[in-house]
Amino acid sequence: MRESVRIRTLRENRGVLEILLVKERPQEKIKESGEKFTKPAGWGLPGGRRQEEESLYQAAFREHREETGLEADISLEPSEMFDVESGDHTIYFYEAFEPIGEIGPLDSDIEIAVWVPLAEARRGIVGGLPVYQRHLNFIRREPYLLKNPAS
Repeated sequence: MRESVRIRTLRENRGVLEILLVKERPQEKIKESGEKFTKPAGWGLPGGRRQEEESLYQAAFREHREETGLEADISLEPSEMFDVESGDHTIYFYEAFEPIGEIGPLDSDIEIAVWVPLAEARRGIVGGLPVYQRHLNFIRREPYLLKNPAS
């Protein structure tokens, strides 16, 4: 079974709650069944597949850094998980707190990473492109935490 992680990163900027989103390029993908498909361009949370030798937490930390260039305090446990309808893929959603650094350089399948007002992201369309539905469900889920409650 394939496992991947997605990371929700929030910050407050001049009184506005913002979320970090990445604009993914269209990508040719292969399901566990071998079926090929094209994932369309769109907005989503940073993240990707867990590599064989790493924990889910390590994958979340690595993917966040690779796709945004930012370091952050990642929650030790996922706050949510989602089993994809095909039954061959589970997505684990993590929280990231107190990001530091500047955005970039980015992973090759990421066109851009940007801070977007949370209210805009919650509507599901950013800059004319959709926010991926699986990500949107987590983006809309409260509570919105800026500090790690475990620290």
